[in-house]
Amino acid sequence: MTIVKIAVEHFLDVGEQGANGDWGYFYEGDLFTFSADSNAGATLRARIYSDTPSRASFLDSRDEMDASPFVDEAVAYLRSRGATEIHYLGPAGYDIWSRAE
Repeated sequence: MTIVKIAVEHFLDVGEQGANGDWGYFYEGDLFTFSADSNAGATLRARIYSDTPSRASFLDSRDEMDASPFVDEAVAYLRSRGATEIHYLGPAGYDIWSRAE
């Protein structure tokens, strides 16, 4: 059994505030890094934005996710945090991820 380590980092990325009080851009959420000692160097990263807590987006490709020995644990963890939609970074943007049969 692979023991997965999970690092959670909260992020806040904001642009300049305009005269009307609006921000040029505003991104806030959590970045998750999944790793395991038994797979040196292998990691998966995902983020959940505060304004869309039901959507988790992996920053990894479909091939990287399919090759990861701990993708199921990572997805289960994100679901436990309230993510009902899981996405991965595809060639044309983000696509919905499901386990390949």
